Amino acid sequence: MARSKAEDIPTDAMFNPEKYGYEECSHCKGFGSSLKDPEGVDTCTVCGGPGLVFNLKLTKQETEAFEKLIKERLQIEGCHGA
Repeated sequence: MARSKAEDIPTDAMFNPEKYGYEECSHCKGFGSSLKDPEGVDTCTVCGGPGLVFNLKLTKQETEAFEKLIKERLQIEGCHGA
């Protein structure tokens, strides 16, 4: 699992995390905060608050589909380098 900042996660990924290569944080169970964390800590110490972490356990097919999706999204948004 890789930690992600909330602003780095596409809004659509919050509704369909698997499609965008994310999974629910196993520490906070997707809530973004956890009673397991030290007192006074408001956000999950694993995911940093968004409740999702990047799933690094993708198959080759999933990785290729994810790369294709990102390239298409960059083209739609008019970003260069895609």
